[in-house]
Amino acid sequence: MNADSGRVTGIPGMTNGQVSATVADAWFSRDTTAHIVELTQRVERLHGKASKRVAEACSTLDAALQGHALEARLRDALLAPLQRDCELLTEVAERVQVRMSLFAPACTQSAFDKGMALQLLDIRAEENAREQQADASKSSAAPMPFGYWMSEDSFNRLERACSAAMLLGSIGAGIGESMAIPFDAVAASANYVHEDLAAVVADATHTSDLDAGHDAH
Repeated sequence: MNADSGRVTGIPGMTNGQVSATVADAWFSRDTTAHIVELTQRVERLHGKASKRVAEACSTLDAALQGHALEARLRDALLAPLQRDCELLTEVAERVQVRMSLFAPACTQSAFDKGMALQLLDIRAEENAREQQADASKSSAAPMPFGYWMSEDSFNRLERACSAAMLLGSIGAGIGESMAIPFDAVAASANYVHEDLAAVVADATHTSDLDAGHDAH
């Protein structure tokens, strides 16, 4: 193949003068291109043999499970995952063959179409990856949930108020009958709860106020 004609010469399995779908000779010498074609064809043959053996193995396992006491369980747990992996292996092997073929002139229109389709998928995947990376790098504050925000001191006050309220609530659940709790202590605890809750409410800030302050800056 040359830049003027775009046709191949001296490539095993290809007619001299055949129009090529790639510019492989612009990258490699004729001998190197021929060797790549030979390797690609060898990989295709090996994959064909391997696919045949895998299919035979699945068929043998399928027959062996027929009538087995645990047939249903073994099919779901072992045979079905094996068949899925075999399908994935076939897809990966086909992509490998197409990728290898991209380093040599396309022998058929079908090979050319497959190569172009795979390269198009690669380009789209790269574009999606760049878009995702750009979106991730954008510094945008996470949306605040609806409700109130409080300081650490207010949070500690709230926890203390909850503990005191639980203690006061347990007095009527039998604890007060076995413990002599003065009324003054109960009243003081209730007052602490009231004061703590009042301080928490006064210190709390609503989400809308935080959003307004953020927008102002």
